[in-house]
Amino acid sequence: MGNRNVRQTQRGYVTVLIAVLFGMAFTATVLGSAAYIRSNQAVTLASHAQVQAQLKAWTGVEIVRQYLASLESTGALTTLAATVAATPNLALTINGTTGIAPVLVSVDSASNPTQFTAKITGTTATGTRAASTATIQAVYSVSGGGGASTIPALNFNRNLQLGGAITITPANASTQYSINVLGDVSTTGNSITGVSTINATGSINIGSGSAFLQLNSNCDVSITGSVSAVSINAQRNICETGAAASSSLALANGSVSSQSAETANGTISALVHPTPAASCSAEGANQNGTSAATCPVPSVNGVDLSSGAAGAATVNTEGNVVLGAGTINKLYAMGNLSVVNNGKVANLVPGGGTAIVGGIVTPHSLLANGVQNTPGYTVNITAATPVSLKTAQFTATTLENEANYDFKLDQYNNLTVTVSDVNGIPNGTYYVGYYVSAYQTYENYLCSNIANPTTVKGLPWSQPACTVPATKASAYQICNAGVSSSCFSVNITGGITTFTINGTGTGISMPPGIVYINGSLQLGTGTFFDTFIATYNITTYNSDTDYAPNFAGTNGTNAGVTYAPTGICTNSYFPTYYPLEFCSSATAPFNTTAAAGIGNYALLAGSTGTPTYNGGNILVGASNYIYGDIKAGNEFQSGGNSNIAGIVTALAQGAAAENNMGGSTTFNFSKIPPTEDISGGATSNETTTSGTGTVTVEWTKYL
Repeated sequence: MGNRNVRQTQRGYVTVLIAVLFGMAFTATVLGSAAYIRSNQAVTLASHAQVQAQLKAWTGVEIVRQYLASLESTGALTTLAATVAATPNLALTINGTTGIAPVLVSVDSASNPTQFTAKITGTTATGTRAASTATIQAVYSVSGGGGASTIPALNFNRNLQLGGAITITPANASTQYSINVLGDVSTTGNSITGVSTINATGSINIGSGSAFLQLNSNCDVSITGSVSAVSINAQRNICETGAAASSSLALANGSVSSQSAETANGTISALVHPTPAASCSAEGANQNGTSAATCPVPSVNGVDLSSGAAGAATVNTEGNVVLGAGTINKLYAMGNLSVVNNGKVANLVPGGGTAIVGGIVTPHSLLANGVQNTPGYTVNITAATPVSLKTAQFTATTLENEANYDFKLDQYNNLTVTVSDVNGIPNGTYYVGYYVSAYQTYENYLCSNIANPTTVKGLPWSQPACTVPATKASAYQICNAGVSSSCFSVNITGGITTFTINGTGTGISMPPGIVYINGSLQLGTGTFFDTFIATYNITTYNSDTDYAPNFAGTNGTNAGVTYAPTGICTNSYFPTYYPLEFCSSATAPFNTTAAAGIGNYALLAGSTGTPTYNGGNILVGASNYIYGDIKAGNEFQSGGNSNIAGIVTALAQGAAAENNMGGSTTFNFSKIPPTEDISGGATSNETTTSGTGTVTVEWTKYL
């Protein structure tokens, strides 16, 4: 009984959505009529009633397509997929019309649907001697994975160069990850694993052996080697060389060329109305021209399959088609068809298909073998949707009041730290200095006064002797680098103050919290449980490990799962020092929204300056581990064997160079605590429309 109630509820949900969709019924009728006419141009119509039944069935095909597309656009398609998987042959109800009965027969996946099979029956003159029915089986292709959740793992406001091995380890099988770029995306023979979608406002040029769900570009998409994509959408042209192919759909507002066989290519659609060449100039801030190679000027204004055994399951174009020795199973072209090397088209293949050409057919012998020549024939192709990415700005100075530890040099070159809201340390501004006890020097302590505080010190900075408190037993330790070792060094080059922090190789190097740097930061040896904010640049190196506060949580463990070796509120290395905005006590529930969610970030850099932006570049070095999100006000780079458990955003607010990742960079989302938000909600480049959510009719047949 319970299951029946669920099914009835789900069916009601489906019915309501269909009713809403039928507001577009007129459009569906027109498109359905066009599809019907195309499918029957060579057929002698048996009767008026049969024609009307078939027309209703084709109208139903379009209504169902619009219905699936609407659910995909709202992320609700997985709900329907789960219903169809549990209840095959699910009948849909269309309110406001009669004679159309659609049934969703099956779906390929309950959690990540990419293909629905439906039967649509059209009925006319029911109850009379002229009663007639027509049933069409239609397979709908859903590009983009049917509404599975997508995390914008890499977000760049300027051209992106990818090198080495880029790997994303997913949280689960249903979560997908995207790269979003205001500009071009290009590779240098590297491998990209775990990225489902690339969205670029410029061109995409990939030469690695990688596989994608979607490639969406406002210019050209060029893939080569063994690169594959389920779906490609381009505002200009698509060129596939070597074994590169698109298994479901290659949709270009311009032209398409491919060298892969019909067994590798799905549907190829070319409108031959490309956007202007200016679209190939990347849109990123301070960007000049392109960095990714674009497609060569098309030799065929339409679809070029002239190379070897190139082919496709289906070709749709408003232009021309050139075929070499390969095969096209179904062909719909408004222009000319030229077969130059014994290629096979439609009915020339055992089992046959459909081929309609509006222009000249060469050689003419094809006409005697099933290719239809229909002057004035039209093809309806939905244009590729342009990529539209949101952007944002970042300046570190707006976050200074959130800091627990605010580092800067005073006018005499003394290193000072302003401490705020830290349990165990009174609020105030302190010097960083050392104590001598039992003939041993102990550095990295906070003191209220030092020797000669008003004497200008030479640089690089070195720790002074503390005078107040009188002993280290009464002082607060700010960092641990081992006995007689300083955590800090400070220098000024080109007017920019650079702070270098190296801690101990074991345990925690600094008390956890939010650390603000007035200048650039070089973060080296040590394990840190902090958000680092720098007004200029950040570089990590020398086996650095950093956990964002939200990643570590109260004690590093959540619901019995360990995510970090210790926590923010409870740790044995600085047991009495914890940030009060995150921890009201050492064991209290963790506040994940403290400081406006800044605790989700491990590294943030850059600030607004006059007349130019200050820094904003973040470099994660080799063998570094960063647990948390990263936001660069300008650009991001990574070195060999970098490991990041968070999203990366680079806003391109400063001088242009190029974002790049080399060596081996791994983004590990397989073990993210519930206290850490990697949804991308606080980052830029959030996708608004990206060519996703496309639902097309893959094939149809009468039953």
